[in-house]
Amino acid sequence: MYSENEYFIKKSYGNEEHFRVPKGYFDTLNARILNELKIDPQEKAVPARTIPLWHRYRAAAISVAASVLIGCFAFGAWMHGGSRSSTQGTQAVSTAASSTSLDAMMNYSMMDTEDMYSYLADSE
Repeated sequence: MYSENEYFIKKSYGNEEHFRVPKGYFDTLNARILNELKIDPQEKAVPARTIPLWHRYRAAAISVAASVLIGCFAFGAWMHGGSRSSTQGTQAVSTAASSTSLDAMMNYSMMDTEDMYSYLADSE
């Protein structure tokens, strides 16, 4: 039942309780503590804290604002994608103009001509 250490302590010092409190000490402890605090009756009443409406619903407001922004970006992308189908006739002109920028792009990306041709062949 007892471990070695507990057995040694019980054997050496016995079962006597060495710490004592006066009789009835804990019966009047609450009253004595409250008397020492000396709280005024006016201080007991804590005014109710009003929380602004923005703090209550700020998570919902941020979610709604983010949803509206995402919707605007999606609508703009959809509208921009629709305008591309009407400009297919000008694609040949943009290809001719892009060949001049092809050299600049190759220099910037440090690609060889073979790498660029293989990239263009894979994209079609």
